[in-house]
Formats: sequence, C-alpha cells, structure tokens
Amino acid sequence: MKVVSVKNPWAFALVAGWKTVENRAFPVRHRGPLLIHASLSRSDLGAESDRMPALPPYDELVYGAIIGAVELVDCVRLDEVADLAYAIGPWCWLVANPRRLPAPHTCRGRLGLWTWTPPPGFRLPH
Repeated sequence: MKVVSVKNPWAFALVAGWKTVENRAFPVRHRGPLLIHASLSRSDLGAESDRMPALPPYDELVYGAIIGAVELVDCVRLDEVADLAYAIGPWCWLVANPRRLPAPHTCRGRLGLWTWTPPPGFRLPH
C-alpha cells in the first residue's frame, strides 16, 4: 500500500478530514488509497492554522506510526487550487474519504511516497 509520512498536526488533520490538501514539492501519479504515517518529528507543532478545529493535546497525538488513510484523488499545481484551505503547493495532493485506523501501526517513515506491506489481516476502515 502507498504511504506518505506527514508531520503532526497535519497528519492528524488529514485523517480527521480537516485538511483536504497535502502540499508537496513533487507530483505523483498514484491515485487511490493513501496511508498517512505520522512522522516522529515534532517540528511543526504550534504551526496549525486558526481554521483547524481543536486538536488533542500534543502529547496525545501519535508519532512514528500509520494512523489512517485517505483517497488521493488528484495532484495539481497550486495555481489550480490556490483558494483551497491549506493549499500552499507547489504541488497539491487533493484527498478525500479520510478515515482513522482503529489502532496505529508503528513503523519507520520515509521521504516521498513509499510502499508498506501490511500485516496479515490488515484492513482499511470504510
């Protein structure tokens, strides 16, 4: 399954459905299910937007694990979606159908779009 590592609070916001754009420096061809890995980094804490609903306390966020999934529906340049909340580009990955996993799956993250082999019995929530 395809995965992207994202720093919190943005990883949480993606699987909560508050954020529908993931900003990246590169485009991708992948469309479909995309797992969200909350990276170990805490460097973006405190950077959340005023438009984001209340977050759990930072020490209750999950780090270093796959926490949910979205559907990657498109990948466009910023100028096509500059009016969307959180769109800063240069490439905007547009996501929909967010869902949280019942329990996080601890694993190492990686840069870019990467592939994870789920354990037997793993299923995405609907």
